[in-house]
Amino acid sequence: MTYATVEASGREFVTRRLAVTGPTDLLIERVTVTFSIDDIEEAAEVRTFAEAPFAVTVRTTTDSLLSGVQNPHTHTELGDTVTVSYEPAMRVSARFESSPQFFAVSHRSGSTIQPVPPKTRVGVGESRPRARFRNPSEALPMDLEEITTLRAVVRHFLSPLPLRHRSILYTYWLPLPHAPATDAEEALWIETIDNFVDLGGDLLLTVPLVDASVPTNAPDATWELEPAGSRAAKIMDHARASGLEVGYYMGVAAGNLPYSNAPGLGLPSDAPDSWRKVRRDGTLAKENCLAHEEYARWLETVSINTIETYGLSAWSWDPGPGDGIHCYSESHGHLPGKGVHAGWLNGQKMIAALHERFAGLHLQGYYGQKQDGTWGLKGISQHEGYWEQQAEWGSALYPELSAERLNANGSRQQAWWSQNFRYLPAELNHPVMGRMSQICVEDTVLGQTFDWWGWRFGLLSAIAIGGAPTLPTLPPRDVPSAIREEYRWWLEWAKAHSETPAYDIAGGAQVELGAVDWYLRGGPDEAHLFLCNPGPRPARVRVDLHDHLPETLSARGTVVDVQSPSRRWSSDAVPVRFDADVPAFSVLVYAVTTDPESVDTRAPLESTEARSAAVALDLWRDEMNRRVPIPNREAAPSRTIHCALPALSRALDASRHEALLLRERLPLIPDTFAYVDPERAILVIPLLDADDSPDLQVLVDGIPVDTEVYRFVHEQMSRYSLVEADVDQWPESTVVWWCDLTEHLASVGPRTLSIVLPVLGLHQFLGPYLQVPEDVAADLESLGDSAIRFTDGPLHVVPPLRRAGADGPRVREGWVTPDSVASQSEFTLHVRAENADEVFATIHVASGSLTDRRLRRVEGAGDLWVLDAHVYSRTAVILDRPDAIVWAVRDGAVSDDFRVRIPWELDPLES
Repeated sequence: MTYATVEASGREFVTRRLAVTGPTDLLIERVTVTFSIDDIEEAAEVRTFAEAPFAVTVRTTTDSLLSGVQNPHTHTELGDTVTVSYEPAMRVSARFESSPQFFAVSHRSGSTIQPVPPKTRVGVGESRPRARFRNPSEALPMDLEEITTLRAVVRHFLSPLPLRHRSILYTYWLPLPHAPATDAEEALWIETIDNFVDLGGDLLLTVPLVDASVPTNAPDATWELEPAGSRAAKIMDHARASGLEVGYYMGVAAGNLPYSNAPGLGLPSDAPDSWRKVRRDGTLAKENCLAHEEYARWLETVSINTIETYGLSAWSWDPGPGDGIHCYSESHGHLPGKGVHAGWLNGQKMIAALHERFAGLHLQGYYGQKQDGTWGLKGISQHEGYWEQQAEWGSALYPELSAERLNANGSRQQAWWSQNFRYLPAELNHPVMGRMSQICVEDTVLGQTFDWWGWRFGLLSAIAIGGAPTLPTLPPRDVPSAIREEYRWWLEWAKAHSETPAYDIAGGAQVELGAVDWYLRGGPDEAHLFLCNPGPRPARVRVDLHDHLPETLSARGTVVDVQSPSRRWSSDAVPVRFDADVPAFSVLVYAVTTDPESVDTRAPLESTEARSAAVALDLWRDEMNRRVPIPNREAAPSRTIHCALPALSRALDASRHEALLLRERLPLIPDTFAYVDPERAILVIPLLDADDSPDLQVLVDGIPVDTEVYRFVHEQMSRYSLVEADVDQWPESTVVWWCDLTEHLASVGPRTLSIVLPVLGLHQFLGPYLQVPEDVAADLESLGDSAIRFTDGPLHVVPPLRRAGADGPRVREGWVTPDSVASQSEFTLHVRAENADEVFATIHVASGSLTDRRLRRVEGAGDLWVLDAHVYSRTAVILDRPDAIVWAVRDGAVSDDFRVRIPWELDPLES
């Protein structure tokens, strides 16, 4: 047993590792570690992505002992002692080294946080909002010191690659001809590349442009991604000649399964039978077993061949790079049915080999990378968040009309959770900016950006959370030059400050309305602070950086507002504690530095450069001529409120209505396109939760105006044929109320604007605003009230869950029928749960794999709950976990998780 003391990110901890040597081959079945401490007050397991094991916290009255085996396939038992085990179940030659275990002591601060789930369109019948997947340990309050210590351990283990602040064009979400077949389609790709180059872009990360032939068993085989003389080769060569790095999304999604398929799964077509997984009945499966050394080396070799052949700077899997799960072979070096660990080890070796061969290679981790949790992300350059950042598929919803602004908030929300509840370094965040309401196979008109202020908000949000700014849409060439120039400037600024941070913190609110979320990264002599406001009115935050900065900065640093360089103060005169007002949909950037004269600064984009501006309408009065507060400080009855609009300096041009044409052309796309016409006047009426206000009416001079809701409906998902999503169980979520007032403002005279409001709960009324042409905005400035700002902190209060006590809900038994579950089959999960009002399950392979599921109680059967599910194609499975994870809930108390093994059956080779 080898012990080591580690200092990382300002924390100290101990690691230990077991080595076993012998004179001949060894069979290692199981590794078990146990420990105990006196005076335990509480012991709990901590899990991260996809319910993957991570660590345990053992708490006394003042301290926490944090420990974990750095392996995603452990099993933990809590009692008088803590027992953590995993099953290598593998044969090794003369020497075996275990996965490392860490121990760290954290003196608790007394400040704890738990996940506050945002509103999403996902619903499984709960009364509280939920993200697409729950945080597995969301009922366990984590002390801030525990989080800081765990993040230091994770940073040391993952050793993230040096951050290269590349700007990435990611075409999975950018609609372009998948396999360009005409001159016009080729020209569209060329123009997109040239546009990206002009913006200062660095890396084209794309789905293959051909139905690529897959590698054979030959030692020099590759994926044929750019056949000689093909349009794909011309396009990718043009990208290289233009100075771009290039790489490929090689996963199974977006129709790539038959030919891209970098996880291997069933490749090559001439694979020897010895590589195939073996089913329980002894027959061969379609999938190959990554635990098989010869197959693992083949997959590594053809990946290296392909990267070298095309000079790639980025590579990926989804899922991947493969596994040894569900394999019952007796000749793959693992015990029958227990190839998980050996397959994972070979995948880790492959990732390490690629980095050793190709310095600076960008390995993008996608949704399929989550099944191995936090410990499974070693060698991954950045990961996709817990779910795709697309509101339609379950990311966070905020009361906003612009998909660009929605995505900016959602990207930060995922990053905030990844850092604080998955314990990841900021460099691994996936800073997607732009619109995410489309994917690559849809209408090419969706590749453009529609909201320039939202684009800017997304750009600064992306830089705030770290990682490489990733664009799924591009502004066309005819946008104001200031928009493009600002992108170039901030990209260069990010590159200039992309050194590996000595500390990185996501603080403040969890990207919640009424509050500010903030991000701090830096070193001993300089740090950068980003203050972000997700809401429609200014928000005030009290910033206290004293305990987060090194002494060189907290005692002698100067704070410089990067966007207003005249605003600066020294920490020796004014400590690094200050109040800041963050404007609506904005990010403020501060440098804290010992050399203030060296700070790069830039004035922010003006509304005149964005062509339109959002004007806050604050001066509302009710029927009794009383001022209407924003937000409302108490529940309010149904009433009509009024705002007097002054005469405009010019009439609006109502002749153009490109947004309406787009909505008619693309009825299944969940987007209003409202900001595509800068000349139009769009009234947005954000409510804290528009689903709580089903009726609302706007009037101009007493005449009703067509008042609409931006919402997600089930039919929109039909364009993906995602039957396994079970979207019919999701609520048809309302995002925000809005209307187009352009025709009503086509003359210059004054108007009275009225809104008939429904009954409103506390803090529901967030304040309407009018998006208008920038030259008209000045006519309406008098309707704003500079004193209005959110100061109460988060308005969206979600009662925290808590761990169930001895008398709380408990799952005590679970099983699946039938005893074999294969592709295109039905199965039933049975659970016995005590003291439960609700029972839920996560099954990542079956029907409902895009979210969690709710079980139904069997009438007259006491404590029996069931879930009927359907398996579609196992070969195309993105996440493949061996168990269903089940938990019970009652009155806000959550049981410990219960694992139910599902008897998965792989697809047979001959099918």
